[in-house]
Amino acid sequence: MNANKVQTLADQYRRLTNDEAKRFHELIVSRAEDVYQLLQRLSDHEKVRFFDALLAQVGNNLVPHFMRVAIRLVRERPDADNESLMKAITESDNQFASHGFEELMRLAKKKRDRKVLPETIRRNSEILRLHDEDPDTWSNRALAGKFDVEESYIRKVLRERSKWTDYEMTLGAQPS
Repeated sequence: MNANKVQTLADQYRRLTNDEAKRFHELIVSRAEDVYQLLQRLSDHEKVRFFDALLAQVGNNLVPHFMRVAIRLVRERPDADNESLMKAITESDNQFASHGFEELMRLAKKKRDRKVLPETIRRNSEILRLHDEDPDTWSNRALAGKFDVEESYIRKVLRERSKWTDYEMTLGAQPS
């Protein structure tokens, strides 16, 4: 999703009523990367509003799951005392949470392991080169405009200079 679309989305989000925001959260939950980019553009107040609604949705999905587990365990063990039922529910919850955590870690690793596109390396190398040649002319704002990215992205590229220099050397060593 490009920066202009994300900014437009953030602007539209700010105009939503509470009911519209709730519906929006239901629709967008499956698009985690888009949500992350959106959150970067929201004010702290809007982030709180967003997370409140998101947590409500999570609660709406998790509470029924935990209730089903409890009902199943009570039916499977009608003579069990409260303590053993609570222990079994806790174990089931831990397994559920562990599976969810493992899935999140797998997704995070997959995201971390993604390849950097050669076009991105070339663009970021050009950003560094222009900034080095003439930092007055090529301010963060000017570079952001030239490459159609956010100023925060330019700051990040400049901050991660060695990473992009290494990528550039790797790219230059590859046969065309």
